Amino acid sequence: MAGPLPLRRAVLCAIAAIYVVRALGGFAVAFAGRAPNPRFWWWSSLICLVFGIIHLVGVTRGWAQL
Repeated sequence: MAGPLPLRRAVLCAIAAIYVVRALGGFAVAFAGRAPNPRFWWWSSLICLVFGIIHLVGVTRGWAQL
């Protein structure tokens, strides 16, 4: 069996950060009225925000085991 993957903590934090930044950027685009389909941007940003928060909670809870 192989050992643990390198940079696990950094990669998992980066994934959570990408989801949250995408959500915040999407909300900004939708709010500014620059999106051709703002409804899509609102919903997709909300979904990305939920994924990012869930991912971040999982990383913080499992930090000691990483």
